[in-house]
Amino acid sequence: AGYYGNKFNNVPTFVKTNGANSTNKKNQILFVGRIEKTKGVHVLLDAIKILQQKPELNFDCILAGFGSEDYVNEQKKFIEQYGLKNIHFTGYIEKGKIDELISESLFTVSPSIWYDNMPNSVLESLALGTPVIASNHGSFPELIEHEKTGLLFNAGVSVDLAAKMEQLLANKALCIRLGQNAFERAKDYHSGEKRYQSLMEIYKS
Repeated sequence: AGYYGNKFNNVPTFVKTNGANSTNKKNQILFVGRIEKTKGVHVLLDAIKILQQKPELNFDCILAGFGSEDYVNEQKKFIEQYGLKNIHFTGYIEKGKIDELISESLFTVSPSIWYDNMPNSVLESLALGTPVIASNHGSFPELIEHEKTGLLFNAGVSVDLAAKMEQLLANKALCIRLGQNAFERAKDYHSGEKRYQSLMEIYKS
């Protein structure tokens, strides 16, 4: 666009990192955000449809958030049509309860089909020691180090998402290890102190 790189400074969003990363995980996965097409909830549900062929991977899926009535109803019809089980729509949830859900989940899923720009739900998941499976586009590859703090999948490809979900559902120890790395990543790159230092360096320069 004609601008030089040295004219820009990148100061990432910060998130509270003063909580301990949790290893007390329930057999559940979590989506947090708007229940909208752009957020790819249908991609997640299609991946769950694929995984239901493997009953040994029994888990709960919590969809925390609200969205357009038409889209939500469309997803509920899909769930009913294919007999998907253990899927829970919570509607609006207060921040404290969301933190609790993130902490106790094996992992969170961010299956957006549009180019999300550093969603808070991902930062909060990292800060609470819960790995993230996310679309491999937009800001996600900058936030999530594949196979270190979470997993990336081909955006919109439910078969690939199902494979990544199976990888973690079948290996709780891996979930915990990735979650510990995620917690350290949040402390190193997304703490309030880190943001303050970055801003002060810009002001001083």
